[in-house]
Amino acid sequence: MQGQIDIKDAWETLRIPLSFPVQRALKQQAPVWFRGTQQFQMPSLKRALGLHGPVSRIKNVGGRSQNMCSTWCTVAAALSEEEVTEDVVCPNMMQNIAVISTPVERNARAYSKITAITLGTASFDVSAYRAAPDDTCKGIIRGVDADIGQEQLYLLIVHPRNQTALQVIRIKNSTTVIILFDGLKVPNYVICGNSLVRCTLYRRQTDVCYACGKLGHRADVCPHPEEAVCRRCGMSSPSEDHVCTPECKLCGGPHLTADKTCKHRFQLPYIVRRRRRERRMQYTMEFAEQDADDMNFTDVGGDFSSLPVAAGGRATAERPSSSWRPPDQGNQHQTWASKIKGSQPQVKGGTNPEQHSDIYAQMQRENSNLRAIVEQLKAEIADLRKSQHVSSPSPSNTVPCTEAASDANHDEVPMDVQPGAKPTKRRALEQPANNEDRDFKTQVKDTLNDIKNALRAVVESIAVLDSRVTKIEADQVKALQSAAATPAQVIPKVRIVQKVATGSVSQERAFEGPNNGGTP
Repeated sequence: MQGQIDIKDAWETLRIPLSFPVQRALKQQAPVWFRGTQQFQMPSLKRALGLHGPVSRIKNVGGRSQNMCSTWCTVAAALSEEEVTEDVVCPNMMQNIAVISTPVERNARAYSKITAITLGTASFDVSAYRAAPDDTCKGIIRGVDADIGQEQLYLLIVHPRNQTALQVIRIKNSTTVIILFDGLKVPNYVICGNSLVRCTLYRRQTDVCYACGKLGHRADVCPHPEEAVCRRCGMSSPSEDHVCTPECKLCGGPHLTADKTCKHRFQLPYIVRRRRRERRMQYTMEFAEQDADDMNFTDVGGDFSSLPVAAGGRATAERPSSSWRPPDQGNQHQTWASKIKGSQPQVKGGTNPEQHSDIYAQMQRENSNLRAIVEQLKAEIADLRKSQHVSSPSPSNTVPCTEAASDANHDEVPMDVQPGAKPTKRRALEQPANNEDRDFKTQVKDTLNDIKNALRAVVESIAVLDSRVTKIEADQVKALQSAAATPAQVIPKVRIVQKVATGSVSQERAFEGPNNGGTP
Protein backbone atom coordinates (compact mmCIF):
# COMPACT_ATOMS: atom_id res chain seq x y z
CA MET A 1 0.00 0.00 0.00
CA GLN A 2 1.74 3.12 -1.27
CA GLY A 3 1.04 6.36 0.61
CA GLN A 4 1.74 10.00 -0.18
CA ILE A 5 2.80 12.44 2.50
CA ASP A 6 1.44 15.96 2.53
CA ILE A 7 4.13 18.34 1.39
CA LYS A 8 2.76 21.06 3.65
CA ASP A 9 3.52 18.90 6.68
CA ALA A 10 6.86 17.52 5.57
CA TRP A 11 8.58 20.37 3.76
CA GLU A 12 10.42 21.83 6.73
CA THR A 13 12.14 18.55 7.54
CA LEU A 14 12.84 17.01 4.16
CA ARG A 15 15.05 19.91 3.15
CA ILE A 16 16.81 20.66 6.43
CA PRO A 17 20.52 19.84 5.93
CA LEU A 18 22.26 17.47 8.29
CA SER A 19 24.50 20.31 9.45
CA PHE A 20 21.51 22.01 11.06
CA PRO A 21 22.72 23.21 14.49
CA VAL A 22 21.86 20.76 17.19
CA GLN A 23 21.57 23.44 19.85
CA ARG A 24 18.79 25.10 17.89
CA ALA A 25 16.86 21.85 17.73
CA LEU A 26 17.42 21.23 21.44
CA LYS A 27 15.11 24.14 22.22
CA GLN A 28 12.13 22.05 21.20
CA GLN A 29 9.61 20.78 23.66
CA ALA A 30 6.74 18.32 23.49
CA PRO A 31 4.52 18.28 20.40
CA VAL A 32 1.62 20.67 20.50
CA TRP A 33 -0.97 17.92 20.80
CA PHE A 34 0.76 16.51 23.90
CA ARG A 35 1.01 19.71 25.93
CA GLY A 36 -2.40 19.46 27.53
CA THR A 37 -1.93 15.99 29.08
CA GLN A 38 1.78 15.33 29.22
CA GLN A 39 3.19 14.09 32.52
CA PHE A 40 6.85 14.05 31.52
CA GLN A 41 9.28 16.13 29.48
CA MET A 42 9.43 14.96 25.88
CA PRO A 43 12.88 14.58 24.28
CA SER A 44 14.12 17.38 22.09
CA LEU A 45 14.53 16.13 18.53
CA LYS A 46 11.43 14.89 16.78
CA ARG A 47 10.91 12.72 13.73
CA ALA A 48 7.47 12.22 12.22
CA LEU A 49 6.73 8.99 10.32
CA GLY A 50 3.77 8.85 7.94
CA LEU A 51 2.60 5.27 8.46
CA HIS A 52 0.11 4.81 5.64
CA GLY A 53 -1.32 1.42 6.55
CA PRO A 54 0.33 -0.09 9.64
CA VAL A 55 -1.24 2.21 12.23
CA SER A 56 -4.74 1.72 10.83
CA ARG A 57 -4.14 -2.04 10.69
CA ILE A 58 -3.12 -2.31 14.37
CA LYS A 59 -5.79 0.00 15.82
CA ASN A 60 -7.76 -2.97 17.19
CA VAL A 61 -4.82 -4.90 18.65
CA GLY A 62 -5.39 -3.43 22.12
CA GLY A 63 -2.71 -2.54 24.62
CA ARG A 64 0.05 -3.97 22.45
CA SER A 65 -0.42 -1.50 19.60
CA GLN A 66 1.94 1.22 20.87
CA ASN A 67 4.61 -1.26 21.94
CA MET A 68 4.42 -2.97 18.55
CA CYS A 69 4.70 0.35 16.72
CA SER A 70 7.75 1.28 18.80
CA THR A 71 9.37 -2.09 18.06
CA TRP A 72 8.75 -1.77 14.32
CA CYS A 73 10.31 1.71 14.20
CA THR A 74 13.35 0.55 16.19
CA VAL A 75 13.90 -2.46 13.91
CA ALA A 76 13.42 -0.39 10.75
CA ALA A 77 15.95 2.18 11.95
CA ALA A 78 18.50 -0.59 12.78
CA LEU A 79 18.87 0.60 16.38
CA SER A 80 19.40 -1.53 19.47
CA GLU A 81 17.27 -1.44 22.60
CA GLU A 82 20.05 0.26 24.56
CA GLU A 83 20.22 3.09 22.02
CA VAL A 84 16.50 3.89 22.16
CA THR A 85 16.03 3.92 25.93
CA GLU A 86 15.38 7.69 25.94
CA ASP A 87 13.24 7.75 22.78
CA VAL A 88 9.46 8.14 22.85
CA VAL A 89 7.11 6.85 20.14
CA CYS A 90 3.63 8.39 20.05
CA PRO A 91 1.22 6.82 17.50
CA ASN A 92 -1.69 8.97 16.31
CA MET A 93 -4.48 6.70 15.12
CA MET A 94 -6.64 9.56 13.83
CA GLN A 95 -3.99 11.06 11.53
CA ASN A 96 -2.40 7.64 10.86
CA ILE A 97 1.08 8.84 11.80
CA ALA A 98 3.60 8.28 14.57
CA VAL A 99 5.76 10.95 16.21
CA ILE A 100 9.15 9.85 17.49
CA SER A 101 11.01 12.12 19.92
CA THR A 102 14.68 11.53 20.67
CA PRO A 103 17.45 13.59 22.30
CA VAL A 104 20.16 11.82 20.25
CA GLU A 105 21.07 13.26 16.85
CA ARG A 106 22.30 9.87 15.58
CA ASN A 107 18.93 8.26 16.34
CA ALA A 108 17.13 11.13 14.63
CA ARG A 109 19.12 10.59 11.44
CA ALA A 110 18.43 6.85 11.57
CA TYR A 111 14.68 7.43 11.93
CA SER A 112 14.74 9.89 9.02
CA LYS A 113 16.07 7.17 6.71
CA ILE A 114 13.17 4.76 7.32
CA THR A 115 11.32 4.02 4.07
CA ALA A 116 9.36 0.86 4.96
CA ILE A 117 8.13 -1.02 8.03
CA THR A 118 7.61 -4.79 8.09
CA LEU A 119 4.51 -6.12 9.82
CA GLY A 120 4.75 -9.90 9.86
CA THR A 121 5.19 -10.90 6.23
CA ALA A 122 3.81 -7.65 4.81
CA SER A 123 5.85 -4.53 4.12
CA PHE A 124 4.40 -1.04 4.16
CA ASP A 125 5.97 2.05 2.66
CA VAL A 126 6.29 5.04 4.98
CA SER A 127 7.57 8.60 4.69
CA ALA A 128 9.82 9.92 7.46
CA TYR A 129 10.55 13.59 7.92
CA ARG A 130 11.94 15.90 10.54
CA ALA A 131 9.34 18.01 12.33
CA ALA A 132 9.89 21.73 12.73
CA PRO A 133 11.02 22.95 16.18
CA ASP A 134 8.52 24.62 18.45
CA ASP A 135 10.48 27.89 18.50
CA THR A 136 10.04 28.45 14.76
CA CYS A 137 7.29 29.95 12.63
CA LYS A 138 6.25 29.91 8.99
CA GLY A 139 5.63 32.65 6.48
CA ILE A 140 4.59 32.63 2.84
CA ILE A 141 5.53 34.69 -0.17
CA ARG A 142 3.64 34.75 -3.47
CA GLY A 143 4.54 35.38 -7.07
CA VAL A 144 7.69 33.25 -7.25
CA ASP A 145 8.27 31.79 -10.72
CA ALA A 146 7.24 28.15 -10.95
CA ASP A 147 10.26 27.21 -13.10
CA ILE A 148 12.71 27.94 -10.25
CA GLY A 149 13.96 24.68 -8.76
CA GLN A 150 14.21 23.80 -5.09
CA GLU A 151 17.98 24.23 -4.84
CA GLN A 152 17.94 27.58 -6.58
CA LEU A 153 15.00 28.70 -4.47
CA TYR A 154 16.92 27.79 -1.33
CA LEU A 155 19.91 29.88 -2.44
CA LEU A 156 17.68 32.86 -3.31
CA ILE A 157 16.08 33.09 0.13
CA VAL A 158 18.27 31.37 2.73
CA HIS A 159 21.28 33.70 2.93
CA PRO A 160 22.80 36.14 5.48
CA ARG A 161 20.53 38.98 4.36
CA ASN A 162 17.56 36.99 5.67
CA GLN A 163 19.06 36.18 9.05
CA THR A 164 16.14 34.19 10.46
CA ALA A 165 15.31 32.15 7.33
CA LEU A 166 16.04 28.44 7.80
CA GLN A 167 14.34 26.57 4.96
CA VAL A 168 12.00 27.04 2.00
CA ILE A 169 9.59 24.81 0.10
CA ARG A 170 7.15 25.41 -2.71
CA ILE A 171 3.50 24.41 -2.39
CA LYS A 172 3.13 21.82 -5.15
CA ASN A 173 3.45 23.55 -8.52
CA SER A 174 2.11 26.94 -7.47
CA THR A 175 3.94 30.25 -7.21
CA THR A 176 3.51 30.30 -3.42
CA VAL A 177 6.57 29.49 -1.30
CA ILE A 178 6.61 28.73 2.43
CA ILE A 179 9.60 29.92 4.48
CA LEU A 180 10.65 28.60 7.88
CA PHE A 181 11.95 31.30 10.25
CA ASP A 182 13.86 30.98 13.49
CA GLY A 183 11.94 32.43 16.42
CA LEU A 184 8.28 33.31 16.78
CA LYS A 185 8.18 36.39 14.56
CA VAL A 186 7.59 36.53 10.81
CA PRO A 187 9.27 39.49 9.08
CA ASN A 188 7.12 41.74 6.94
CA TYR A 189 9.51 41.51 3.99
CA VAL A 190 12.16 39.07 2.80
CA ILE A 191 14.80 39.42 0.13
CA CYS A 192 14.38 36.89 -2.69
CA GLY A 193 17.50 37.29 -4.79
CA ASN A 194 17.69 41.07 -5.12
CA SER A 195 13.94 41.68 -4.79
CA LEU A 196 12.09 42.77 -1.67
CA VAL A 197 9.01 40.57 -1.40
CA ARG A 198 6.07 40.90 0.97
CA CYS A 199 5.88 38.07 3.54
CA THR A 200 2.79 37.12 5.58
CA LEU A 201 2.07 34.64 8.34
CA TYR A 202 1.35 31.09 7.20
CA ARG A 203 -2.02 29.74 8.26
CA ARG A 204 -2.64 26.06 7.94
CA GLN A 205 -5.94 24.94 6.48
CA THR A 206 -8.08 22.51 8.48
CA ASP A 207 -7.80 18.95 7.17
CA VAL A 208 -11.09 17.39 6.07
CA CYS A 209 -11.51 13.73 5.15
CA TYR A 210 -13.70 13.17 2.08
CA ALA A 211 -14.11 9.49 2.99
CA CYS A 212 -15.49 9.56 6.56
CA GLY A 213 -16.31 13.28 6.70
CA LYS A 214 -14.35 13.91 9.91
CA LEU A 215 -11.93 16.73 10.64
CA GLY A 216 -8.27 16.36 11.53
CA HIS A 217 -6.99 14.07 8.77
CA ARG A 218 -7.13 13.58 5.00
CA ALA A 219 -8.70 10.87 2.91
CA ASP A 220 -5.37 9.22 1.99
CA VAL A 221 -4.66 8.46 5.66
CA CYS A 222 -8.24 7.86 6.80
CA PRO A 223 -8.41 5.16 9.52
CA HIS A 224 -12.00 4.31 8.51
CA PRO A 225 -12.12 4.37 4.70
CA GLU A 226 -14.99 1.89 4.64
CA GLU A 227 -17.38 4.35 6.32
CA ALA A 228 -19.07 6.25 3.50
CA VAL A 229 -20.76 9.52 4.41
CA CYS A 230 -22.23 12.39 2.45
CA ARG A 231 -19.71 15.14 2.04
CA ARG A 232 -22.40 17.81 1.98
CA CYS A 233 -24.53 17.03 5.05
CA GLY A 234 -22.55 14.23 6.79
CA MET A 235 -25.26 11.56 6.51
CA SER A 236 -23.95 7.98 6.90
CA SER A 237 -24.37 5.59 3.95
CA PRO A 238 -26.43 7.93 1.74
CA SER A 239 -28.47 6.56 -1.15
CA GLU A 240 -27.79 7.37 -4.78
CA ASP A 241 -30.77 9.72 -5.05
CA HIS A 242 -29.87 11.47 -1.79
CA VAL A 243 -30.70 15.19 -1.87
CA CYS A 244 -29.50 17.47 0.91
CA THR A 245 -28.39 20.95 1.80
CA PRO A 246 -24.67 21.41 2.52
CA GLU A 247 -23.69 22.44 6.03
CA CYS A 248 -20.18 23.41 7.12
CA LYS A 249 -18.93 21.70 10.29
CA LEU A 250 -16.64 24.63 11.07
CA CYS A 251 -18.98 27.61 10.85
CA GLY A 252 -22.40 26.04 10.19
CA GLY A 253 -22.83 27.94 6.92
CA PRO A 254 -24.66 26.61 3.83
CA HIS A 255 -21.53 25.39 2.05
CA LEU A 256 -19.16 22.45 2.05
CA THR A 257 -16.96 21.94 5.09
CA ALA A 258 -13.75 24.01 4.84
CA ASP A 259 -14.82 25.47 1.50
CA LYS A 260 -12.88 28.35 -0.01
CA THR A 261 -15.67 30.70 1.02
CA CYS A 262 -15.53 29.57 4.68
CA LYS A 263 -13.93 32.10 6.99
CA HIS A 264 -13.06 29.43 9.57
CA ARG A 265 -11.18 27.05 7.28
CA PHE A 266 -7.78 28.30 8.46
CA GLN A 267 -6.41 27.35 11.86
CA LEU A 268 -5.28 30.09 14.21
CA PRO A 269 -1.45 29.96 14.25
CA TYR A 270 0.25 29.06 17.49
CA ILE A 271 2.27 32.27 17.66
CA VAL A 272 -0.94 34.31 17.42
CA ARG A 273 -2.51 32.37 20.28
CA ARG A 274 0.67 32.79 22.31
CA ARG A 275 0.83 36.54 21.72
CA ARG A 276 -2.79 36.98 22.72
CA ARG A 277 -2.22 34.96 25.88
CA GLU A 278 0.86 37.02 26.78
CA ARG A 279 -1.03 40.26 26.19
CA ARG A 280 -3.85 39.12 28.45
CA MET A 281 -1.36 38.18 31.16
CA GLN A 282 0.46 41.50 30.82
CA TYR A 283 -2.80 43.44 30.96
CA THR A 284 -3.88 41.53 34.05
CA MET A 285 -0.59 42.20 35.86
CA GLU A 286 -0.58 45.90 34.92
CA PHE A 287 -4.17 46.26 36.08
CA ALA A 288 -3.35 44.65 39.42
CA GLU A 289 -0.28 46.87 39.88
CA GLN A 290 -2.29 49.97 39.02
CA ASP A 291 -4.91 49.12 41.61
CA ALA A 292 -2.20 48.61 44.21
CA ASP A 293 -0.46 51.89 43.31
CA ASP A 294 -3.71 53.85 43.59
CA MET A 295 -3.70 53.27 47.33
CA ASN A 296 -2.40 56.33 49.15
CA PHE A 297 -1.58 54.50 52.38
CA THR A 298 2.11 53.85 52.94
CA ASP A 299 1.93 52.62 56.55
CA VAL A 300 -0.45 49.70 56.92
CA GLY A 301 -0.02 49.57 60.69
CA GLY A 302 -0.68 53.29 61.25
CA ASP A 303 -3.20 54.89 63.57
CA PHE A 304 -6.89 54.48 62.96
CA SER A 305 -8.89 57.67 63.06
CA SER A 306 -10.91 57.90 66.26
CA LEU A 307 -14.65 57.80 65.80
CA PRO A 308 -17.05 60.15 67.63
CA VAL A 309 -19.45 58.72 70.18
CA ALA A 310 -22.74 58.08 68.37
CA ALA A 311 -26.15 57.85 69.93
CA GLY A 312 -26.53 54.41 71.42
CA GLY A 313 -23.02 53.43 70.39
CA ARG A 314 -19.54 53.42 71.88
CA ALA A 315 -16.28 55.11 70.99
CA THR A 316 -13.33 53.17 69.61
CA ALA A 317 -9.96 53.50 71.29
CA GLU A 318 -6.94 55.07 69.64
CA ARG A 319 -4.02 52.78 68.78
CA PRO A 320 -0.35 53.59 68.61
CA SER A 321 1.35 53.27 65.28
CA SER A 322 3.15 50.02 64.54
CA SER A 323 6.74 49.67 63.37
CA TRP A 324 5.73 47.35 60.53
CA ARG A 325 6.56 48.46 57.01
CA PRO A 326 5.80 46.61 53.74
CA PRO A 327 8.88 45.08 52.08
CA ASP A 328 10.27 46.34 48.80
CA GLN A 329 8.62 44.29 46.06
CA GLY A 330 10.62 45.45 43.08
CA ASN A 331 9.65 43.89 39.75
CA GLN A 332 9.15 40.37 41.07
CA HIS A 333 5.82 38.73 40.38
CA GLN A 334 4.26 35.32 40.81
CA THR A 335 4.81 33.07 37.84
CA TRP A 336 1.93 31.90 35.68
CA ALA A 337 2.74 28.25 36.41
CA SER A 338 2.42 28.80 40.15
CA LYS A 339 -0.94 30.49 39.61
CA ILE A 340 -2.23 27.53 37.61
CA LYS A 341 -0.95 24.97 40.14
CA GLY A 342 -2.33 26.99 43.02
CA SER A 343 0.89 26.59 45.02
CA GLN A 344 1.50 28.95 47.92
CA PRO A 345 4.90 30.64 47.55
CA GLN A 346 7.09 31.17 50.57
CA VAL A 347 7.33 34.63 52.04
CA LYS A 348 10.69 36.36 52.15
CA GLY A 349 11.21 39.30 54.47
CA GLY A 350 8.47 41.67 55.56
CA THR A 351 5.87 40.53 58.06
CA ASN A 352 4.66 37.01 58.65
CA PRO A 353 1.27 36.06 57.23
CA GLU A 354 0.05 35.44 60.80
CA GLN A 355 0.44 39.12 61.64
CA HIS A 356 -1.43 40.09 58.49
CA SER A 357 -4.22 37.72 59.48
CA ASP A 358 -4.44 39.21 62.99
CA ILE A 359 -4.60 42.76 61.69
CA TYR A 360 -7.16 41.80 59.08
CA ALA A 361 -9.33 39.99 61.66
CA GLN A 362 -9.14 42.98 63.99
CA MET A 363 -10.24 45.34 61.25
CA GLN A 364 -13.10 43.01 60.36
CA ARG A 365 -14.31 43.03 63.97
CA GLU A 366 -14.17 46.80 64.13
CA ASN A 367 -15.96 47.05 60.83
CA SER A 368 -18.75 44.78 62.06
CA ASN A 369 -19.10 46.89 65.25
CA LEU A 370 -19.37 50.06 63.21
CA ARG A 371 -22.00 48.49 61.01
CA ALA A 372 -23.99 47.50 64.10
CA ILE A 373 -23.81 51.11 65.33
CA VAL A 374 -25.05 52.36 61.98
CA GLU A 375 -27.98 49.96 62.03
CA GLN A 376 -28.88 51.03 65.57
CA LEU A 377 -28.77 54.70 64.60
CA LYS A 378 -30.99 54.02 61.61
CA ALA A 379 -33.55 52.30 63.85
CA GLU A 380 -33.54 55.23 66.29
CA ILE A 381 -34.02 57.71 63.46
CA ALA A 382 -36.98 55.73 62.18
CA ASP A 383 -38.56 55.68 65.66
CA LEU A 384 -38.08 59.42 66.07
CA ARG A 385 -39.67 60.15 62.71
CA LYS A 386 -42.61 57.89 63.54
CA SER A 387 -43.18 59.54 66.93
CA GLN A 388 -42.92 63.02 65.40
CA HIS A 389 -45.47 62.12 62.75
CA VAL A 390 -47.92 60.80 65.36
CA SER A 391 -47.56 63.71 67.84
CA SER A 392 -47.84 66.61 65.36
CA PRO A 393 -51.57 67.62 64.87
CA SER A 394 -52.92 68.23 61.42
CA PRO A 395 -53.36 71.94 60.63
CA SER A 396 -56.97 73.20 60.61
CA ASN A 397 -58.31 76.67 60.04
CA THR A 398 -61.87 75.89 61.12
CA VAL A 399 -63.07 75.54 64.70
CA PRO A 400 -66.33 73.76 65.66
CA CYS A 401 -69.15 76.07 66.70
CA THR A 402 -69.90 74.41 70.00
CA GLU A 403 -66.25 74.47 71.06
CA ALA A 404 -65.89 78.09 69.98
CA ALA A 405 -68.99 79.06 71.86
CA SER A 406 -67.91 77.35 75.01
CA ASP A 407 -64.50 78.97 74.81
CA ALA A 408 -66.14 82.33 74.27
CA ASN A 409 -68.44 81.95 77.22
CA HIS A 410 -65.57 80.87 79.39
CA ASP A 411 -63.35 83.78 78.40
CA GLU A 412 -65.92 86.58 78.45
CA VAL A 413 -65.39 89.51 80.84
CA PRO A 414 -68.38 91.62 82.07
CA MET A 415 -68.35 95.27 80.95
CA ASP A 416 -70.31 98.30 82.08
CA VAL A 417 -72.53 99.74 79.39
CA GLN A 418 -74.07 103.21 79.71
CA PRO A 419 -77.70 103.60 78.68
CA GLY A 420 -78.17 105.02 75.20
CA ALA A 421 -74.63 104.28 74.19
CA LYS A 422 -73.54 101.49 71.97
CA PRO A 423 -71.48 98.83 73.66
CA THR A 424 -67.86 98.74 72.67
CA LYS A 425 -66.61 95.82 70.71
CA ARG A 426 -65.10 93.18 72.92
CA ARG A 427 -61.55 92.06 72.13
CA ALA A 428 -61.00 88.28 72.14
CA LEU A 429 -58.39 87.06 74.50
CA GLU A 430 -55.22 85.67 72.81
CA GLN A 431 -54.65 81.97 73.15
CA PRO A 432 -51.45 81.07 75.02
CA ALA A 433 -48.68 79.64 72.80
CA ASN A 434 -48.14 75.95 72.88
CA ASN A 435 -44.64 76.04 74.34
CA GLU A 436 -44.49 72.31 74.88
CA ASP A 437 -44.96 71.50 71.15
CA ARG A 438 -42.38 74.09 70.14
CA ASP A 439 -39.84 72.72 72.60
CA PHE A 440 -40.47 69.16 71.43
CA LYS A 441 -39.93 70.07 67.78
CA THR A 442 -36.74 71.90 68.60
CA GLN A 443 -35.47 68.95 70.58
CA VAL A 444 -36.26 66.54 67.73
CA LYS A 445 -34.46 68.74 65.21
CA ASP A 446 -31.38 68.96 67.40
CA THR A 447 -31.38 65.20 67.90
CA LEU A 448 -31.68 64.59 64.15
CA ASN A 449 -28.78 66.94 63.46
CA ASP A 450 -26.63 65.12 66.02
CA ILE A 451 -27.53 61.76 64.51
CA LYS A 452 -26.71 62.98 61.00
CA ASN A 453 -23.32 64.23 62.11
CA ALA A 454 -22.60 60.95 63.89
CA LEU A 455 -23.65 58.94 60.84
CA ARG A 456 -21.44 61.04 58.59
CA ALA A 457 -18.45 60.39 60.86
CA VAL A 458 -19.22 56.67 61.00
CA VAL A 459 -19.46 56.41 57.19
CA GLU A 460 -16.16 58.21 56.77
CA SER A 461 -14.50 55.91 59.31
CA ILE A 462 -15.88 52.82 57.57
CA ALA A 463 -14.49 54.08 54.24
CA VAL A 464 -11.06 54.54 55.85
CA LEU A 465 -11.17 51.01 57.31
CA ASP A 466 -12.18 49.49 53.95
CA SER A 467 -9.31 51.30 52.25
CA ARG A 468 -6.83 50.02 54.83
CA VAL A 469 -8.11 46.45 54.47
CA THR A 470 -7.72 46.69 50.69
CA LYS A 471 -4.18 48.01 51.15
CA ILE A 472 -3.27 45.11 53.44
CA GLU A 473 -4.62 42.59 50.92
CA ALA A 474 -2.65 44.23 48.11
CA ASP A 475 0.54 44.14 50.21
CA GLN A 476 -0.05 40.45 50.95
CA VAL A 477 -0.39 39.71 47.23
CA LYS A 478 2.83 41.61 46.53
CA ALA A 479 4.66 39.77 49.29
CA LEU A 480 3.53 36.40 47.96
CA GLN A 481 4.47 37.35 44.40
CA SER A 482 7.91 38.56 45.42
CA ALA A 483 8.64 35.32 47.26
CA ALA A 484 7.72 33.11 44.28
CA ALA A 485 11.03 33.68 42.46
CA THR A 486 13.35 33.77 45.50
CA PRO A 487 14.13 31.06 48.08
CA ALA A 488 12.81 31.48 51.57
CA GLN A 489 15.13 32.87 54.23
CA VAL A 490 15.13 32.07 57.91
CA ILE A 491 14.01 35.25 59.59
CA PRO A 492 14.25 35.66 63.36
CA LYS A 493 10.99 36.48 64.99
CA VAL A 494 10.67 39.40 67.39
CA ARG A 495 7.79 39.60 69.79
CA ILE A 496 6.37 43.10 69.85
CA VAL A 497 4.02 43.99 72.66
CA GLN A 498 1.77 46.97 72.18
CA LYS A 499 -0.55 48.41 74.80
CA VAL A 500 -3.89 49.55 73.54
CA ALA A 501 -6.14 51.65 75.72
CA THR A 502 -9.78 50.81 75.24
CA GLY A 503 -11.81 53.14 77.44
CA SER A 504 -10.53 52.58 80.95
CA VAL A 505 -9.20 49.06 80.33
CA SER A 506 -5.60 48.45 79.22
CA GLN A 507 -4.96 45.51 76.89
CA GLU A 508 -1.75 44.04 75.51
CA ARG A 509 -1.48 42.76 71.96
CA ALA A 510 1.48 40.72 70.76
CA PHE A 511 2.58 40.63 67.16
CA GLU A 512 5.28 38.27 65.95
CA GLY A 513 7.32 39.36 62.97
CA PRO A 514 10.83 40.06 61.72
CA ASN A 515 12.90 42.76 63.27
CA ASN A 516 13.18 45.27 60.44
CA GLY A 517 15.15 47.78 62.40
CA GLY A 518 12.26 48.95 64.57
CA THR A 519 12.24 49.08 68.34
CA PRO A 520 10.55 46.01 69.89
